[in-house]
Amino acid sequence: MLTKNFTVLAVLSASLISGAIHQTSVSAQSVPDVTLWDQQIGRGASFKTNKAVADLSKYGFNDKASAIQVNNGQKWRFYAGKNFTGEYIDVGPDEAVGSIGRLNNRISSLKAIN
Repeated sequence: MLTKNFTVLAVLSASLISGAIHQTSVSAQSVPDVTLWDQQIGRGASFKTNKAVADLSKYGFNDKASAIQVNNGQKWRFYAGKNFTGEYIDVGPDEAVGSIGRLNNRISSLKAIN
């Protein structure tokens, strides 16, 4: 009886550990590289992406960003013009900017940079 209880306990422990590892890797992959907000960080409408965007108007977020969060160890460049043109600011890696200054409500495109 004691051996059977240890076997059940070992199986349950292994199951819990593998479930925790699986959940950790899934949640880490779901963090977007960039989040833009139309108000403060974490407030208002947001736009999230993991890839370059040449024209935010295609997503209804052109000239709306007031705050930026960059994740996943990359540096991103945010442009006033479409197709990665005009004035720009660099943010990241892993940085949040609650006030984007001269480009407030003027960002039209963005891409990761080295």
